[in-house]
Amino acid sequence: MIATAGSAQWMHEESGGAFDGSPTQLAMAANLDYGFGLRCTDEFDLVAIFVTPEQIDQDTLDRMTALLPTVLIRVDDNEPFELPSEGLVAPQGASYLGDAPADLAVQIAGAKTSVSVAISLLGEIYHETRFGSSGSTRAANLVIENCGLDPADS
Repeated sequence: MIATAGSAQWMHEESGGAFDGSPTQLAMAANLDYGFGLRCTDEFDLVAIFVTPEQIDQDTLDRMTALLPTVLIRVDDNEPFELPSEGLVAPQGASYLGDAPADLAVQIAGAKTSVSVAISLLGEIYHETRFGSSGSTRAANLVIENCGLDPADS
């Protein structure tokens, strides 16, 4: 999920499922060294993923996770989502994953201008990044449809 500023568009990817019939759905966007996306295989496991270029070791990330980081997500000017998250060390940097409500995917599908994402830790905001909405309708609608998400369940 690494790209240049000019390619900050949403994409959809489907992978796996050859053996269990449950392919993983991913709607993702990139902006410079940052990435954001939604991942699911069915209606019970929608996850928001925020990838930062922050290069940290597992011990540091474990200490940060113990402090309960939150992924903040705001679609256009809507009320922000606050998702408790777990940090993971990835080759691209640190990744933060949080369980997401179906309504987040619905809002991303309807985004007019942008999706803003950040990490909140101990009251401070880190890595605030804005992702444009170009392509978000198609990518998020494919996740909603292929995972059977129902916003009424949010």
